[in-house]
Amino acid sequence: MGREAGPGTAPGRALNAGVCDGRGLLGRRSVELLAPARDLECGRAAIDCGADAVYIGAAEFGAREAAANPLDAVATRTAYAHRFWARVYVTINTILHDHELAAAERLAWRLHEIGVDALIIQDAGLLECCWTL
Repeated sequence: MGREAGPGTAPGRALNAGVCDGRGLLGRRSVELLAPARDLECGRAAIDCGADAVYIGAAEFGAREAAANPLDAVATRTAYAHRFWARVYVTINTILHDHELAAAERLAWRLHEIGVDALIIQDAGLLECCWTL
């Protein structure tokens, strides 16, 4: 597959270089093929079939409980995706109670440390906590 990272190049960087404004070649808007990936197998299949990015549910605080992914699975999927220049977005898409906010913030920071490309956040309080990510 021609999208694999070359030696000495950080995965996920070269494709984003020069298209920070969301435009591809000749000033046209670039299109991103985003696929859901409820588990490792689905994520690998989506990336192998050419998805630019996959979105997955976090271990906690996701709207789809059946699509929750433990942190080690998120790390594995992220490493695989980056090898092929694909991105991984993780959903933390529930409205949080006040007592859940600290745990959700820790989860967001842990996902940041793993190297996911973006978080899809629904709760405005968590968004404010994570603004500095």
